[in-house]
Amino acid sequence: MKRLLLLLVSLILALSCRQAPVPVIFDTDMGNDIDDALALAMLYRYVDEGKIDLLGIASSKTDTFSVKYIDILNNYYGHPDIPIGKLTGAEQYQRLHTYAEQMVSSGKWQGSVQDYDALPESADLLKDLLSKQKDHSVVIVAVGFFTNLSRLLSSDPELVKAKVKSLVLMAGDFEGPERSAEHNVRYDIPATQHICREWPSEVVLSPFKVGLDLLYPVGPILENLKYESPNPVAEAYKVYKKMPYDRPSWDLSAVLYAVDGKDLFEETEAGVIRVDDEGKTWFEADKNGKHSYISVPESSRQTIIDRYLNLTYEK
Repeated sequence: MKRLLLLLVSLILALSCRQAPVPVIFDTDMGNDIDDALALAMLYRYVDEGKIDLLGIASSKTDTFSVKYIDILNNYYGHPDIPIGKLTGAEQYQRLHTYAEQMVSSGKWQGSVQDYDALPESADLLKDLLSKQKDHSVVIVAVGFFTNLSRLLSSDPELVKAKVKSLVLMAGDFEGPERSAEHNVRYDIPATQHICREWPSEVVLSPFKVGLDLLYPVGPILENLKYESPNPVAEAYKVYKKMPYDRPSWDLSAVLYAVDGKDLFEETEAGVIRVDDEGKTWFEADKNGKHSYISVPESSRQTIIDRYLNLTYEK
C-alpha cells in the first residue's frame, strides 16, 4: 500500500509539472507560396505532441480555395474541428491556378466544413478566440499578409493587449541599404505599418534571409512525407513548381521559433521596426522597444533543418 501511495504521489507530481500546451493562432496566406502548407503540417505535429493548442487558422487571402485547402489539411491531419476564418472585402495580390485550387479541384481529399460562406471573417474569429484565453497567453504566428491583424487591432486594441503574449511574423528584409520590400509586407503596406506602430505585445520578425538560409530538402516530398495515402502537402509541392527542388523555409522558421526553437536562432536586441511607404523594413535598437528580428547562426543550420524533418517527415 505504501509503495502504491508513493507511485500515486509521483504521478500527481509529474502531471502537475507537465507544461500546459501553448495556445497558438496561425494566420496564413495559404495558396501563395507553398511553405505555408508545410508550416501548418508542423503545427499539427506540435498539437499531436501536446506542445500547443492550435486555437484557429485565419486565412489572409480572399481566394476561397485558400480556406478550402486549409479545411482539407485539417481533415487529413486529424484535426477537423480547428476553426477557420476567411478574409473578404480586401483588394490584394492574387496568383492564378494556385496549388490550393489544384488540390481542392482534384477531388482526392475532403474537408469537413459544410458551408464555406458561413465561415467567420478572420478578424472576428481572432477576436472570439482571444476572448476565451487567459491574459498574456496567446502566441500568434502570421506568415502572410497582415490585413487580418490590422483589422483586429483596429477593432479591439485592448483585447489584443490583454490576451496576446507575442506576435511572430514572417516578414521583412534587413539586408543592407538596397533591401527589398518583402512580399508579405509590400502587398498590404498600411497593415504592416499599423502593426509596427501600435501592436502592444512583443513582435519578432523572421525575415526573408532566414528562409533562404534554410532549404527544406526535396527527398521527403518525393517520399510523400512517409504517409501511406496521398499527402495533400507533398502533392501541393509537386504542382507548385517543376520537381525536383529544395524550397526556402520562410514560414517554417517562424513556426519553429514561435513554439520551441528560440535557442536555435540569433535574435537582435530590443528595438523598433519601421516600415516605409515602399514596404522596406528598418530596425533601430531601443532598450524600450518591443521589436526584434532573428537570423540563422551557421552552427544551427543543420539542426534546424533536422528539426523541420522531425516535425513533418519522420513519424
